[in-house]
Amino acid sequence: MSMTKNRYRDLGEGKVSITVAQVRQIKDFVSDDVDFGPQYSQPGDKTLRITDQMLVQQEQPRTFSFGERRRNQRLGEKETRRYVYRLSFDQMDVKKSNKFFQDVSWWNNIDLGCVPGDANYIYPVSSKEAEFGYIFDFSGASYRPVAVTVRDRFFSIQDGVSCQSFVSEDGVNWQPVTGLAYRAGMSSIKGNTVRLLLNEGGKLPDRVYYKAVFKISDGTFKGIGNQWNRIHVSEADKNDSLCFQCDFELEPVK
Repeated sequence: MSMTKNRYRDLGEGKVSITVAQVRQIKDFVSDDVDFGPQYSQPGDKTLRITDQMLVQQEQPRTFSFGERRRNQRLGEKETRRYVYRLSFDQMDVKKSNKFFQDVSWWNNIDLGCVPGDANYIYPVSSKEAEFGYIFDFSGASYRPVAVTVRDRFFSIQDGVSCQSFVSEDGVNWQPVTGLAYRAGMSSIKGNTVRLLLNEGGKLPDRVYYKAVFKISDGTFKGIGNQWNRIHVSEADKNDSLCFQCDFELEPVK
């Protein structure tokens, strides 16, 4: 089964313009009789281990609050570091890379999709709920995160589907990042960039968790109609401004 290449107009801020004809074409492509492969599942027993060699010097410490300004003045630029994680267009090409499944800590009913000449993305296979998550583990480094700026986006064209991403310091209490609850007539793409402080004024975390969750109110997910980190082939050269990214601001362990 083939799918004609679609060209969506980028409106900025993670939004695109998509025509009614293009929506119908995608809905035809995600019909129930298509086999989209196995349902991947893995428990959350794997972490993405961060070491000092993976960090870069932060040229200009970011100052957003009085407490942060005092901290940056105390530490100085030479002692601050950053760690940036990205999942780009090429890294979601199944013929070139398996980075997503190598790095992700757990997943349930999740697969990696690629429509040749169109887009690469992560999507939930046929089920009522699906999710995946990363665990960024800084315990092997001599720095800890004080803040993280998360950029992600969801795509959906199936009524009744909700998509939501979260960040946590302990894997129990979660702060929301991006949410999309699709209904007919709504924008099919929702992107967001959010900066979150990590335990300001207290003990800095050894780990930071990110997860994306898909749910549907009635029925099951259909085909590739719901996606995370969808990057169109025409957007591949814009990875630095579009793809999933977690930008951690770090300070030395005391």
